[in-house]
Amino acid sequence: MITNIIHLFLIIFYPFVSVQTQSPIPVGWFLDDTASNDADAEAFSKALSAAINLTDQFNWPKEQFSFQSVYENVTDANVYSGFHRLCNRLESGAVGSISSIDHQKTHLLESFMARLHIPMVSLNYYNYNKPELNALNKIYHLAMKIDLLPVLAAFIRRFKVTKLFYIIEGEEAFARFQSLMVAQARDKSYDILDIQVRRLTDINNQNHTRNLLQSVEIKDRGSKEERYIVLDLNYLKSYINILMQIRHHGMTTPHYHYIIMSLEADRIDMRFFRYGGVNVTYFLPKSQYRMDSSIDPATTDRFSLPSFEQKALADSLSIYMRAIMALDETTRSKIVQSNDGDENFDHLKIECRAADKQHQHIDFGEKLFNIMKSLSFEGYTGHITFNEYGERVNYTLNVHQVTMNRLPRNLGNFTLDQFLMDDLKVFEGRQAHDFDKGRERIITTILDEPFTMLNESAVGNITAAEAAGQFFSFDQLYGYCVDLARLICEKKLEIRCKFRLVKDNAFGNKPANDQPWNGMIGELVRHEADLAVAPLTITSQRESVVDFSKPWMNLGISILISKPEKTTPGVFSFMAPLSKEIWMCVTFAYIGVSVILFLVSRFSPYEWSIEDEVTPQLSNKFSILNTLFFALAAFMQQGVDFIPRSISGRLVASVWWYFSMILVSSYTANLAAFLTVERMVTPIESVEDLARQTQIKYGVVRGGSTQHFFDKSDVKVFQRMWAYMQQSEDVLVASNEEGINKVRKSKGKYAFLLESTKNEYTNERFPCDTMKIGSNLDSKGYGIATPVGSELREAINIAVLEMSEDGTLNTLKRQWWYNRSECRNGTTKESKQSNALNLVNVAGIFYILIGGLALAITIAILEFFIKANIEAKQTKNNFFDVMKRNMRLSIAGVDLEEKTPEIYMYKYPVQENYHSSDPLFDEPRRVGSTNHINGNQSQV
Repeated sequence: MITNIIHLFLIIFYPFVSVQTQSPIPVGWFLDDTASNDADAEAFSKALSAAINLTDQFNWPKEQFSFQSVYENVTDANVYSGFHRLCNRLESGAVGSISSIDHQKTHLLESFMARLHIPMVSLNYYNYNKPELNALNKIYHLAMKIDLLPVLAAFIRRFKVTKLFYIIEGEEAFARFQSLMVAQARDKSYDILDIQVRRLTDINNQNHTRNLLQSVEIKDRGSKEERYIVLDLNYLKSYINILMQIRHHGMTTPHYHYIIMSLEADRIDMRFFRYGGVNVTYFLPKSQYRMDSSIDPATTDRFSLPSFEQKALADSLSIYMRAIMALDETTRSKIVQSNDGDENFDHLKIECRAADKQHQHIDFGEKLFNIMKSLSFEGYTGHITFNEYGERVNYTLNVHQVTMNRLPRNLGNFTLDQFLMDDLKVFEGRQAHDFDKGRERIITTILDEPFTMLNESAVGNITAAEAAGQFFSFDQLYGYCVDLARLICEKKLEIRCKFRLVKDNAFGNKPANDQPWNGMIGELVRHEADLAVAPLTITSQRESVVDFSKPWMNLGISILISKPEKTTPGVFSFMAPLSKEIWMCVTFAYIGVSVILFLVSRFSPYEWSIEDEVTPQLSNKFSILNTLFFALAAFMQQGVDFIPRSISGRLVASVWWYFSMILVSSYTANLAAFLTVERMVTPIESVEDLARQTQIKYGVVRGGSTQHFFDKSDVKVFQRMWAYMQQSEDVLVASNEEGINKVRKSKGKYAFLLESTKNEYTNERFPCDTMKIGSNLDSKGYGIATPVGSELREAINIAVLEMSEDGTLNTLKRQWWYNRSECRNGTTKESKQSNALNLVNVAGIFYILIGGLALAITIAILEFFIKANIEAKQTKNNFFDVMKRNMRLSIAGVDLEEKTPEIYMYKYPVQENYHSSDPLFDEPRRVGSTNHINGNQSQV
């Protein structure tokens, strides 16, 4: 914190004409360097002269009285010790005091002077927490500062503001905001006015200021919302800094309306802020007097104008002069003594450390203050009248506004809580922007594909070095920027334009050795060109010397890598929709359901039945093989000719059907995507993946803006990436073209970081072997640059916004990036629709079909041999003879050489007159002896 130094000047009147006839009167003058940058000894001398010259109906007898100053430097390292030193000076004598110190010390001084009955006048203090007045609590304090809260409240009512953003800095601004909230609560207007406060803690911290402005920025650029923002800051330099940040942030469109809560806003140069359609309103005290007639009010050096404190200091001295002369002769004689030997003013001596001792100034202090409070006259700070609290009333404020392409002008005034406006149309929207349409404008640009390129059919075979510095028409160049400039010049602004390629083939940088700007920025600074239409990035350094339009293209740093080879679909790619874990769980579920269904069917009596009444025998259809087949059929959504009859069996079947339905539906939904989309597996997906791995190298253009981004970044990921790039010099390249070629030759082992516009354009050019990975690392934009204060800036800004809103800029980018693409395969709608399935996509299901058929045939053959072997053993025939006979029977359906020898036949014994006691085990009668059963049908 800057060391606050409180100076005490004891101003003493001394004779100008005759020392013997003039009487000195001392006045205390207290100053705080942190609260005021304009009040000092020299300012006091000027204010004294101005106060003497302020002759409306009052003439100061300067032949009888004059001034002499006594200087004292009081430090405020300890505020109380500082006031002790102040007491030491007051013991020399003082009739009153004038202060220009901060709020805390003013409040302490106010109590101090009230106890001593000494009148005081403050220049930069206003108390919003007023104490109650009574006989024991009298005030001896006059505040010269004008309260701007009433005019702000009237502004809100007059223009029906429903949402207000209030940016504050310091204690006084916070107290003013609190008073506004109290008034809102008193009026119960919460549902009418929405007030949101933002506190500015460090105006010199650009990150803090940028974050604060982003919190009040209009997010939807196409919105018609009016954004009212109050700037209530401590110092004039704070206003200048935040206005520069607002301009740099692009918050200067007609939808923004700023209200400056400063009584000396006329000292801010508003010329740089008038472009963009922004509305700025501020209020100044109306006065018919000028403090320094030698200074032209229209001067461009606005900071040389007298500050409010300087004018208030002159008015304060005038108050003392008028009050002293208004005293009666007896009281004045107690103040003014013509004793030449009284150089220490013992008759006005203040013993501030003696609490109970009576002082001579008590006899006249209250009378003097009452006269001072009752005065009414026109001063340098406007009409001066005080109320019972010692506050200014009945003043008049001039209302000034900055609008599109217009310097600040007085629109009316505010007095007695009312606006008297001369022109209300300025508050109703944009004003017409005027510029010379007859003069031909020069557009500086640079050759950069696809933004600006030479039309060889019109200019012939000319190199870039030969074209530098030459003029070209619209027909001799082509590209995105050429089309953009044609739209702006011919359709939007209706002016004549021509191109000139930048002489040094540079965009524009500021050399470190204090050399002038080069490139297109340098040509604009030197006014060699009227505007620059090129892929020119908006930066804070460039913004400080030129004006930028709204971005016509947004971009950022991105990652370029070579396209990975497309993965060939596997034989079993149809199984890809479900993971291996799911397939394994499905297998276990299938086996588990089959086993459980087998068990519940065995234990349930409802699953047992008699299938044949002739041979009554209990049977159960749900054998282990049948349950496996039943579960498989249900999973395949096929039917079988037997179903569970028990409740437990049906419950098992139901949950298995439900499980199968959900699983099959999910599988079917994903199967189409996995079979029709050819997937490319990329080794990295984001900048974090790139930073974590070491297999793929990455780099930037050496000495470019991307390298500067990594070098200055505070993000740990970017810092780690920059440290890696510094360790390997081979990853840095000289140009974008070299980096792109390195990506193409690296076979996926090198990634290049470059601007996203170049990245996207490269991916659309032959041989179509590169791609963009992840999102942009930062966000910035290309803008049209003009010299500072150019009359074209606002018109260009509006034209860019209009083209952004109606889609013209997107159409231009699509035309030059994608419609001219050399990589149409797999990117157009037609190619995506014609992407039919290949055999490799479904080869696995054919393999399963063939494998299943082969397995079935193999099992059938095995069954054939096993059956033949069993039959040969039972009939005691030759194995090959039985196999031949069964083969003939399998092919023809009958045995062509059928014989009925006794060796092949056997008879069931005829059971006559036999009845079982249990009908379940009663064997049915067999067929007669003439009925023979063939060997392969002998088992019942």
